[in-house]
Amino acid sequence: METINRKAFYDKFELIHCTLPNVVVTVNDYRYGIHCQLKIAGFDFQGEFVQADISNHSAWGYYAYAAYYLSNDFQSLTQTEKYKDVNSVTMDSEWYLIGLNYYFTQKNKLMSGYKTQFNGNKNINEAEIQYQIFFN
Repeated sequence: METINRKAFYDKFELIHCTLPNVVVTVNDYRYGIHCQLKIAGFDFQGEFVQADISNHSAWGYYAYAAYYLSNDFQSLTQTEKYKDVNSVTMDSEWYLIGLNYYFTQKNKLMSGYKTQFNGNKNINEAEIQYQIFFN
C-alpha cells in the first residue's frame, strides 16, 4: 500500500491524506481500495471505495462525505454510503445522512445525525447522538 500523507497548499487547498489503491491477493481472495481526504477553505471532503472478490463472490462498498464549518465550533455534514456484501438477504440500498457536530475542543465533540435508507416499500430511518473523545 502506498500512502500520500503530505500537506500540499495551493491558496486555500490542502490535501490531507490519500491512499492509493491497495491490492491484496491470496489463492481465492482479491481485495483493493482507495481512500482520499481533502480540505478546501471551510469544507472537508472524504471518500473511500473498497472491493473484495472472495471465492467467486464479490463484496464492495463506498462512502462519500462532505462537511462545512459554520464556525469554529459547529460543523454541518452530509454523507452517502453503500455496502454490497455476499449475503443475498441483506438490504444493500444506499444510506443518506445529514448531521451537525459541535466541537467542545479539538479532542472531543458531540455528533448528531439523521440517516435514511430507501428499500422499495419500506424505508429505514435512524436518528443518533454520539459523544466522541480523541486520544491522539
